[in-house]
Amino acid sequence: RITVESLLKILENIGEGVTEIMCHAGYCDDELRKLSTYSDPREVELRTLTDPRVLDYLHNAVDLKLVNWSNAPIKL
Repeated sequence: RITVESLLKILENIGEGVTEIMCHAGYCDDELRKLSTYSDPREVELRTLTDPRVLDYLHNAVDLKLVNWSNAPIKL
């Protein structure tokens, strides 16, 4: 499970170029728990990604730019 501290360490050590960080953040319910073994960790990821320390780091990082696939600098 990713923690705020471990995510911040990852972000601080990202090298030059494009880096993809994959996650399955979200809310889970009993139906999802029946369908997936990766259900409760989704809420942990959501809390981590929306933690004020992570958001502050991303907002203030001058060498990082958040993009989605439609505006990524390279196309695969």
